Amino acid sequence: MYFELLDLSPEERQHRLSALPDATLREHVRGLLETSQIEISEIVSSAASSVLETLEPERFGPWRVTGIIGHGGMGAVYRAVRDDGVYEREVAIKVLPSGAQSSDRRERFRQERQMLAILDHPNIAHMLDGGEGATGSYIVLEYVDGTDIISYCDARGLSRDDRLRLLLSVCAAVQYAHEHGIVHRDLKPANVLVTQNGTPKLLDFGIAKFVEQNTLQTAAGFQALTPQYASPEQVCGGPFTAATDVYALGALAYELLTGARPQEITSGD
Repeated sequence: MYFELLDLSPEERQHRLSALPDATLREHVRGLLETSQIEISEIVSSAASSVLETLEPERFGPWRVTGIIGHGGMGAVYRAVRDDGVYEREVAIKVLPSGAQSSDRRERFRQERQMLAILDHPNIAHMLDGGEGATGSYIVLEYVDGTDIISYCDARGLSRDDRLRLLLSVCAAVQYAHEHGIVHRDLKPANVLVTQNGTPKLLDFGIAKFVEQNTLQTAAGFQALTPQYASPEQVCGGPFTAATDVYALGALAYELLTGARPQEITSGD
């Protein structure tokens, strides 16, 4: 029902919602639509842009910023180099600006930093440093110079077997995270980059959770997800498990092997 309504215009969507006989279901679906990632992404992107207009960090400890890689609801990611003479290395620095730090975002950022400190796997972009700076909290990460897994495979015309070999490496990284009690919850092509030497790297644990923190989510609360790859329990606000990531891996495999997503979702606006 949720995915069907996303494809409708606002007027048609309201008509279909009003026709639902179950009031509880009607309000649940309405809440999901109001907080869907498709609509929220435009809001948080605009907010992040406003913050970035006034934020021009030069360095974080020994790391000197050389440019910006991107930004989103959880802050900005900068390219940087170490220039204190101890050693040289290019890195990516994820920053949660001081002006964008709600208690919920601070906790999510702190949790992401803790997860990355635990994970040490060749197919997961690993953390090198982290801390608090004058401009905000930050995480220093391995810089991955790569292309999302779908574009990488398509550009090289990789065979089915070669695509599956890449996917198996991603599965190994996800399994490793699960063995450490971590569910990624946002597996999608943009979060799996493949380097020039053909090594896939899993990125962005921004909405990942420890299994022990599993709680039932409400439709009225913020639901961070990417609808095209989200599992049924994510869409419905239910408790997550390792199966949440397995579902997303299945959606990724489908796209890798067929060239299409399992389901195309638009805002309908």
